[in-house]
Amino acid sequence: MLVQIMLILFGTAFAAPPFVNVPGLGSLKGVFVANGSGSSVPTDVSAFLGIPYAKPPVDDLRWRPPQPHGPWAGSRDATQFGNICMQIVPSFMPPHNRTMSEDCLFLNVYSPTIAVNSSKKLPVMLWVHGGGFTTGSSDDLPGDGLVLASKLQVVVVKVNYRLNVFGFLGSKDLQPRDPAGSTGNYGIQDQRLAMTWARDHIAAFGGDGANIMIFGDSAGGSSMLNHLTQPASFSLYTKVIVESGTYQGTIPLTAAETTYATFMKTAKCQDLQCLLKLSSEELEKASSSIAKLGPVVDGVGLTDEPINLIQKGRFNNKVPVMLGSNRDELALFALIPPMNKLFPPKMNAIELDALIASQVGLQNVATVRKLYDPSVYKYPNNLANFSQNWWTAIRVATDAVPGLGTCGVRSVARALVAGGSPAVFAYLFAHPTQGAKGAPHFPSMGAGVVGHGSEVFYAFRDIPLLQPGEEANLGRDMSQYWSNFGMTGNPSAGILPTWPSYTAADNDTMQQLQTVSEGGMAPIQNERKAACDFWDRRAKSGAISDRRGSNLPNDVIVV
Repeated sequence: MLVQIMLILFGTAFAAPPFVNVPGLGSLKGVFVANGSGSSVPTDVSAFLGIPYAKPPVDDLRWRPPQPHGPWAGSRDATQFGNICMQIVPSFMPPHNRTMSEDCLFLNVYSPTIAVNSSKKLPVMLWVHGGGFTTGSSDDLPGDGLVLASKLQVVVVKVNYRLNVFGFLGSKDLQPRDPAGSTGNYGIQDQRLAMTWARDHIAAFGGDGANIMIFGDSAGGSSMLNHLTQPASFSLYTKVIVESGTYQGTIPLTAAETTYATFMKTAKCQDLQCLLKLSSEELEKASSSIAKLGPVVDGVGLTDEPINLIQKGRFNNKVPVMLGSNRDELALFALIPPMNKLFPPKMNAIELDALIASQVGLQNVATVRKLYDPSVYKYPNNLANFSQNWWTAIRVATDAVPGLGTCGVRSVARALVAGGSPAVFAYLFAHPTQGAKGAPHFPSMGAGVVGHGSEVFYAFRDIPLLQPGEEANLGRDMSQYWSNFGMTGNPSAGILPTWPSYTAADNDTMQQLQTVSEGGMAPIQNERKAACDFWDRRAKSGAISDRRGSNLPNDVIVV
């Protein structure tokens, strides 16, 4: 610390960048960070970026399990992010300014500067990004906010993993490329190898490889359910956070085979050898013909839909779990093509009835209408530029089980408790982002809307994106909840309002996360109870046991 103070006093001319020696791998030159950006003077957080944890999955390693990278030659520059994985960036998202490549299996480490090259053993928080298993990257959010929220008591790791057809193409043709016979789960295998890398090497950064919390949002949250139900991952983590991930994100092998055949046709290939010879760009272009990708239920790496396995008690019940959703999850998708055609902002009663009928059948429209009538179901006081029918449609789509919203969270939380999880904590993020800076990764969702992905900027304490005042304070407090859970397995600590655990007899208590003027952060009970009971009954009856491949609102690409 004395050296750090002296360097600041004497100016940047004498400030050396942070270095770390990683036993068995080599040394890294990192960069100091502050508010998510690099700094030329020493700061409390050091970042080591673009660290390769696996060999480039190219040529004969394409569609195979990832292979450990091993040592690099000499000292490696870790001041810049690595390549992002091959992907087609949706039109509503800003384009990446970095190179896309199949050579993309990198991770980033954010550590307290005083912990680097020390004997400290700090808890580790390992982040898996979202993007519908087709887009995204490890630099999507700043990593230093959580380190600061923990008062320099955690190390944060953020990982890339193979996306789209490179990470989730499944077929019996590909099974011989995996010694275990798995297929279509290469992206999940990448995540697991990154967890293994952290276990084996994070000590050099001051982290404890035996105390790793994994967490992710959307497809990253769905990935968490995969790791909760795939035994190969069990020994690699001690805590889990599932953010907006309680939906059916996997693909049956039969459906994967159909996708594979379609992809082969679009790529103008007759066999696997042809696919292996195509360039990354040719494969990416051909992938535009595919409607949905995700981990494949291949009977080897994944034996069933993760939610089904959790409901059956076949999951890792030795670790605490935190899970939750945003209040109006499906609103994001309702505002972008092609879903915006199903959800016109001024939706009328006839359009609403048609959408409800497509989801639950004509015979149940009247029942759903009663459940979601404003006299018994809570909506925002300000409906903004949307009709009441639009809001009703959004909530119907959000609440379906399994699904992204409160009812999906309630269903999984109950199953985790019943299955013996040592502790479960649930939340509902209920703050509409009103700041002028907003959330540039997503389209404007309008005043009063809390759509998919809203919580991540607050959980990561992304201060540059949050308005000063209440929004920045909400980010400060939420990131402390998240880092508390990463450290102890319980989000409550310090002066924050107590976050009660979720139990079978607590009226489905969740922590509502919002600004002070909106009511603050406090437990809520029986949120959307009547609606959730309806969706639970349908799920248990098998009425919506498998929503994949349909045109229902929950079958959208999630980020």
